[in-house]
Amino acid sequence: MIRLILNARVSNHVSDDAIKEFEKAILSDPQVKPANGDRGIDRLLGAFVWRLYERATIRPLSKLFVVSPFSDRNEYFAILMGIRPPRKCMPYFAFNKRKHLYLFDAWPEYHDDIREFVHLYKVRSLHVSSQQAAEQLRESCQCPVFWVPEGINPLDYFFFSQEKKDIDVIEFGRKHMSYHDSIKNVLKDSRKVHLYEKIRGEPIFKTRDAFIDGLARSKISICIPCNMTHPERSGDIETMTIRYLQSMLSKCLILGHAPKEMLEIFGYNPVVEIDHNDPCQQLLSLLNTYEEFVPLIERNYNLVIKNHTWDKRWETIKNTISSLP
Repeated sequence: MIRLILNARVSNHVSDDAIKEFEKAILSDPQVKPANGDRGIDRLLGAFVWRLYERATIRPLSKLFVVSPFSDRNEYFAILMGIRPPRKCMPYFAFNKRKHLYLFDAWPEYHDDIREFVHLYKVRSLHVSSQQAAEQLRESCQCPVFWVPEGINPLDYFFFSQEKKDIDVIEFGRKHMSYHDSIKNVLKDSRKVHLYEKIRGEPIFKTRDAFIDGLARSKISICIPCNMTHPERSGDIETMTIRYLQSMLSKCLILGHAPKEMLEIFGYNPVVEIDHNDPCQQLLSLLNTYEEFVPLIERNYNLVIKNHTWDKRWETIKNTISSLP
């Protein structure tokens, strides 16, 4: 039996959608049961062990709990956005021997913390959403490290027909500021509907339902990897995020940049690469000739449903876990 460690406090921010979607797909597997994190004793033990771990001077004491008479034969699996806070994993990672992690946002700044946590709690397998991060962590982690790209749950999304899409361009989440600044006035002057985050940290849509509806109404979705928008955070790691897949299931044309790992798993470039020499003319031209890109939109949509769902990703991880000694 695999026990999934849930986090009821995951926020409604668009960045946390991936965690919720992945957990939903995993829990649909009859071989998976949720870890009972709502019990008072679990919360108390988790808080106690986490305090030991957080305090550098007494952190080694938390290692005492790794070999515990409370250990069982279940496999424990947790999903984290980055490595902070690994408190979500407690007390299960302290009291059990068979534990596994899946990490989004495994940026270089977290690698030392990831290695320390994996070593201290004897994690049996580490799965990360970035191919480059997996390669870098594999060099020094004391457990097998696997690349498992992000996925999506197709039934959670829908789309409007091309003629009913009334949002011309959408930029959700982080923006490539120089690109954004170059196109926003041109789109405004051309009377195009352009949605983007006006105030940093305040999402365009207040609810998830509104976000899904807005994306379904959009023609062009701007998707640029974090290493181009926020290199100080991601370093040289270029990775595909759920934003690309959400846009594809909403039948948007994606304009931006396709990470190398995306070219590998798709077998072609599903993204229209930005023309940095003339971004405004390119964007207006795409809107004027939008129907020409319908075959690419349909190809992307069908391939996501076929190969890039969270169900598929979970099968890969579950087969890996079952093959470990």
